[in-house]
Amino acid sequence: MDDELFAMLLEQLEEAGEVAPEFDGDVIVLRGQPGQSAPELRLHLTPALLGRVLRDLAPDYAPVFPLLEPLEAALVVLWVHIMAAVEESSPRAADIELCPPGAAAPASRRLRAR
Repeated sequence: MDDELFAMLLEQLEEAGEVAPEFDGDVIVLRGQPGQSAPELRLHLTPALLGRVLRDLAPDYAPVFPLLEPLEAALVVLWVHIMAAVEESSPRAADIELCPPGAAAPASRRLRAR
């Protein structure tokens, strides 16, 4: 299931037209499309971590999107946050890490689950 959710996220990123994922180990490199001035972002993410974060977020966001499965609702919300991070990015904040609840804070920029 985590691999399917990961594939769904990648598909959403590719369809956004604002980013193009490329892989470097467990990092997805997001680049603006040709002609955009957006800096490159590195999203540190694995299918297992994505699944863990989405399962944590799902109960909060399932009521917001009642026509979607709870994990898909959480994925929509996460995607919105990733797109916001892309739009607000600067060259000095090029790394984004998903942080499950209770995780220690690294120095890089993070999207935190609950």
